[in-house]
Amino acid sequence: MNLMGLTLAVCFCVVGFYAVAMQGQRASEPHRFVVAKDFAPGGALDFTVNAGDVRIVRNLQPSQVRLEVAVTTRQLGPAEAQKRWVKRMEVNGSHATIDLQLPMGRSAGLVTIYVPAATSLVAKMHAGRLTVGGVKGNKDLRVGSGVLTLRVADPAAYQHVRAEVRLGELSDGIFHGKQNGMLGRTMVAEGKGQYQLLLHVGTGELVLTGEDGGL
Repeated sequence: MNLMGLTLAVCFCVVGFYAVAMQGQRASEPHRFVVAKDFAPGGALDFTVNAGDVRIVRNLQPSQVRLEVAVTTRQLGPAEAQKRWVKRMEVNGSHATIDLQLPMGRSAGLVTIYVPAATSLVAKMHAGRLTVGGVKGNKDLRVGSGVLTLRVADPAAYQHVRAEVRLGELSDGIFHGKQNGMLGRTMVAEGKGQYQLLLHVGTGELVLTGEDGGL
């Protein structure tokens, strides 16, 4: 197996780990816990998580940040899971911070963070799958190992775009920027919008695609 094949195999193992967790979720209906706080549009969210299957999407309630987590294990109830997994969720003025420490097993299912449509995002994940869509603003999204997917509604809203994968694949169906690299890929695009977009994956896959309402 060549190095690229080995890299993709590692990526698929990481994603497959969470696919198994989701299969366990289907076997028994998961419980959920929800944490919501008032949060004005136009603010900024700092988000960190060790690992998981996470979505960050637009909130239909325009002045709220809401965290929803599926709990798939029978050994841990939603209240206890919230106490253990949510290390921090605070809102100070126009700045929100969420810090999660999720279990490396079947205990946590899909994690969804709902934010106002206009929210700047800084998100860091060690391993797993991070999907972002329906949110406009500056973005700095980083995944150490796994898959990062950004669904873009308006490419013209961005002034500067830089996306890089140290080891793996980069799929750009939106900006069509100039790419370079061999084992890894780097893409840079310039526009006339107002937002900055920085995307980084250490090992795995980075996907830029259009919004399709499927989040």
